[in-house]
Amino acid sequence: MDFIFNAFKVRYVKMNKLFRDLHLNGVKNITLYINLESILNPLHQKSYEEFLSSCALDAVTEEYKHVIANIINIAAHYRLYFTRERVFSSIVFFYNDFDSGNKYNNRVHIKKYRKSYHDMYDNTKYERVNEVIRWAIQYCHKIVDFIDHVYILKTDKLDSSVIPYLCKDTKYLKSDLDLLLTKDPYDFQYVNHDFMILLPHGDDSVILHRGTLIKYLLYKNDMLDKYKFLISPKLYPFILSVTGNKKRNLDKLKGIGFKKLYKELENLYIQDYLSDENPASYNIEYLNDLIKSSNGFYDTGVRDLICNNYYAIDLDRQLNISNRDDNDNILSGLIDRYDTSGLKKLNDKTFADYPINLVELNNYYADPLKDG
Repeated sequence: MDFIFNAFKVRYVKMNKLFRDLHLNGVKNITLYINLESILNPLHQKSYEEFLSSCALDAVTEEYKHVIANIINIAAHYRLYFTRERVFSSIVFFYNDFDSGNKYNNRVHIKKYRKSYHDMYDNTKYERVNEVIRWAIQYCHKIVDFIDHVYILKTDKLDSSVIPYLCKDTKYLKSDLDLLLTKDPYDFQYVNHDFMILLPHGDDSVILHRGTLIKYLLYKNDMLDKYKFLISPKLYPFILSVTGNKKRNLDKLKGIGFKKLYKELENLYIQDYLSDENPASYNIEYLNDLIKSSNGFYDTGVRDLICNNYYAIDLDRQLNISNRDDNDNILSGLIDRYDTSGLKKLNDKTFADYPINLVELNNYYADPLKDG
């Protein structure tokens, strides 16, 4: 299953081009957030389950180690790149606890919020796969505690994708650039909060930011030569609210896809109902009423659906209803014990066949904040 993990390692030649195009020469300190769910979800394959079921116990144990090394070596891949560029890096993996289905704050708005995620980890069809994932993640937590500025954070009540925003809001990790490695469209809204999105896809990998997100969506929906007006990325949470998100059990508005919605939003701009000069025009309640009344775009009965979806998407709203103790518990994972010799012994003894790339992880560019 190496190809699944390697798919999240953007080649250095491509990284060079992406960063050169963005003119980020002044960046000396970067925090890379890695959506661990994006990496683990593709492991749920029938062929992998059948392979694990056919393995003897010793072979399954080796597969645990294989998965652990693959996960941590994604961090090593990016740390080495940034070290070569003389940029100090902090790296944060994040995910939702596998057994916290009934605890979500967002279930106030969506009764089955993230049910599909937890069903996948309770599904007997993937019993062996889930066993490997659970054990591997538990072990990864223990290992990264001893790797400087590499962390794994998990949450139960707060959606995991709010974790980067929580870290930035509380200023636990200071950096010149916040970068988010993900394949989850939910995370694209981070462009509105001064993050950049690294979307891994081989030679077609892209970096999304405030100036490119909408054009990327137009490209993916075959609309690059058909749009009249480039709408604001601030409307992205509203777009998600209407088009839905299966991974979070957010129902879409039937009969309305991205193309139809985009054309309607364009019309609102042309009619001066929406404007960057009037930030209040992007308010969810205003948008809901405006689109409904403008030309019968949707029926009255769906207003609650869109509002509830929006409340379960918007990062600020989620952080506002999150309990401070819960937030502190999440952030408690930002610890550095740093034990190079102990890790080397563990690597030589336990991971001889699937080594963790400790040299890349430990020989990194010095923290400029500490130096001065």
